[in-house]
Amino acid sequence: MGDDRLDKAAVLRRADAAWEKWSEYVANEADAGRVAVRGADGWTLPEALAHVARWHVWGVGRIGQVLAGAAPEPLDVDGINERWMDEDREIGYEDAWGRQQAAWQRLRGAVEAVPDQRWNHLLTEIVKANTWEHYDEHMGWRPGAA
Repeated sequence: MGDDRLDKAAVLRRADAAWEKWSEYVANEADAGRVAVRGADGWTLPEALAHVARWHVWGVGRIGQVLAGAAPEPLDVDGINERWMDEDREIGYEDAWGRQQAAWQRLRGAVEAVPDQRWNHLLTEIVKANTWEHYDEHMGWRPGAA
């Protein structure tokens, strides 16, 4: 079954599995002493965590907008990322990991709260882009990672 055909329960299973993989990856990187290492993208692990957390929170808001019938807004992903990176530059690991865990719980809760009969392809895309696809992107943050 392609991602575009996933129901809410399948999306939650896929997102949960991706979260476990991401969490393990983050813990392994931290345990290996690579918290302050800058990847090819110029970000440290905590900065990447803060970035992913911010997109989780954005996803919560977007899910609410979709359910309310709001039209999609133009999204300047690069501009948003740049602004958030400026705000989160040099964030500490504990703070970033705490944000990431809290944001994941908010996103997961928002998904769970959607009535099954209202689940749709756009909601799947929001969750996919901000969980398994996003984690995979950032697990390659340095050569030899993931």
